[in-house]
Amino acid sequence: TIIIDKEAVDQLDASGNLRAGEQFNLNDLLRVMLIESSNDAAFALTEPMAGPNGFVALMNLRAKDLGMKNTIFFNPNGLDPQDAGLLAEQINQSTVFDLAKLAQYVFYYHPEITKILSEKETAVYSQGGEFYHPLANTNELLGKFSSIIGGKTGTTERAGGCLLLILQGKNPQSRFVAVVLNSPDKFKDMENIITAYGF
Repeated sequence: TIIIDKEAVDQLDASGNLRAGEQFNLNDLLRVMLIESSNDAAFALTEPMAGPNGFVALMNLRAKDLGMKNTIFFNPNGLDPQDAGLLAEQINQSTVFDLAKLAQYVFYYHPEITKILSEKETAVYSQGGEFYHPLANTNELLGKFSSIIGGKTGTTERAGGCLLLILQGKNPQSRFVAVVLNSPDKFKDMENIITAYGF
């Protein structure tokens, strides 16, 4: 059980509409974070794991283990910090190749996450059923192409529009990862990739 505190609720953007004091099980809070891109949920998920700083340290260790050589995480939600006093390359940085490695790892070793990322719409209740949270996936292409297994969106001022998709190939056993970074229209750019490569 994870309790939502005021610091989590105060994160930028109100996606997920979480309230301080609500309690969620891990799976439901993951759904809020992944489907709605909730910064509140991302922050709250760090609480059982030594808080945001400890969690980010674990994120960076896992990135290193996966061979993501050009990736560094600064915070658990990927937001641009206001004044970190660090070089740009020390703050939430990655590459298409590294993100594809991460997607491959998630697909094979955490199918529960891939399943959540395939949900176009769903809903969760906080524990005790006090609050109902309808969730709509931020991935506008989900359901538009049958080849999309799942994916994740992201946007910040520094990163621009970002979108990662796991795609089903023409061979039933084949999987592909497509990544768009720093795009002014991430969904259009990804749609062009899907169409050009015949997914």
